[in-house]
Amino acid sequence: MWRVLQRFNRQPTARVLHPLLDASHAFVVREGLREGSALSPVLFNLYVNDMNRALARERLGVTILGVTRTINAGTCQYSDDSALLPKGRAEVQPILDWLARWCRHMLIEINLGKTVLLWLLRGAADA
Repeated sequence: MWRVLQRFNRQPTARVLHPLLDASHAFVVREGLREGSALSPVLFNLYVNDMNRALARERLGVTILGVTRTINAGTCQYSDDSALLPKGRAEVQPILDWLARWCRHMLIEINLGKTVLLWLLRGAADA
């Protein structure tokens, strides 16, 4: 796997494109990945793979009661995005506090400009 990752990302180059500037000369990207790289979500998901288990250990997040077992579904992840699923209003702050600690531990910085709180209600009783 490591050899594949190395070959995939060997000497990547990039250019700066801007409507008011001429296209820049290509330069070697020495750190990170190019914007839109197919490798980015793969590496992100490998890195945050334990997020849901760590959340379950803290008894945070929703659970789904199945026929044979209970599943913790405290997070949903797609590509390089994650959603936290608290059990209810009272768990919003504790789950955000947990996320802040977990991100510090994992050396992840959250882009607050791309972060939103979406509150889904079942009915008038939840309002």
